[in-house]
Amino acid sequence: MTETPWHALPLGAQPRGALLGVFTTIVICGVVLVLFCPHLIAWRSWAVQPDIFDQPETGRGTVALWQVDHLGEPIPSRFLEIQRWRLLGPAVARAFRLPPGLHLSLYPLGAFFAVWYA
Repeated sequence: MTETPWHALPLGAQPRGALLGVFTTIVICGVVLVLFCPHLIAWRSWAVQPDIFDQPETGRGTVALWQVDHLGEPIPSRFLEIQRWRLLGPAVARAFRLPPGLHLSLYPLGAFFAVWYA
């Protein structure tokens, strides 16, 4: 008699370890989201007048969007120069011509899967 693999079992019968991993990932990402996520008002203000609204929350996103068109070039802001070497997100956005909102959503999605994998 062969045993049914755990991934073929109904959701309620799966081992608690798999469900605990998903739950833990959601809790960790929720805490990070609440404590470290930029305020949504910062993004709305930046969308209205980006030249006078310079916040660290929008600065990283602005550089990430700028990098799509200027891949590999030096970053104009000396405080965000480290982003010059973060090329995967802008390269994917450039290759698939992703809209800015979808491009910026790849970063938290990648973080979620990294925490889940860990």
